[in-house]
Amino acid sequence: MSAQGSYFGKDQSSQFTTNTLLGTTVNSDQRTATKFNRADQTLKLDYTDPLSDKVTLETGAQYALNDVGNNYAVRNLIDGDYVLDPDLTNDFQYDQKVLGVYGTGSYESGKSGIKLGLRMEHTDLRTLLTTTNEGNDRVFTDLFPSAHATHKISEFFSLQWLFAEIDRPRLWDLNPFFNITNNYNIRTATRTCSPSTQLLPSSAVSSL
Repeated sequence: MSAQGSYFGKDQSSQFTTNTLLGTTVNSDQRTATKFNRADQTLKLDYTDPLSDKVTLETGAQYALNDVGNNYAVRNLIDGDYVLDPDLTNDFQYDQKVLGVYGTGSYESGKSGIKLGLRMEHTDLRTLLTTTNEGNDRVFTDLFPSAHATHKISEFFSLQWLFAEIDRPRLWDLNPFFNITNNYNIRTATRTCSPSTQLLPSSAVSSL
């Protein structure tokens, strides 16, 4: 059983100046300011039972909490003053709670081995753009099967196949106001992404 937590926060500001080299002069100078904070807590419990020299069962659970705030402001230079742009300014709040329970069984004999598993995740995800009061609350449960097979050809060479990896949307995949390089380069995201399972390609591993 283990528990861990972390916190990170930063304030960041930038100023962008645009110079027109050809054509009509357009004043598009901007200032941006970001106040970011993130708190993560994780509680894990794992249990392993070697039934024999060849068969092993594993089970466990994990509860993870992620609390993030990203206050983003953009100001445009208008008539000598930097004026707040309400269309590109907002405070994004991200609150996620994930309960995961898993079980796996593995079998190894000689040069070959296989491991099969299933993971259940219950997610309570809430996002809110506080300035415009746009919320997106989602509660869902997913099942993620997994499989891992290996075969050792020699002392220095083995083959592996894996179907297991969970592709979970990151905070920046959900934050509509992530990054503005200038008013011509704006990166945004969608708040409706969902986790998925990926089929990873087979691989050959060489150990020297």
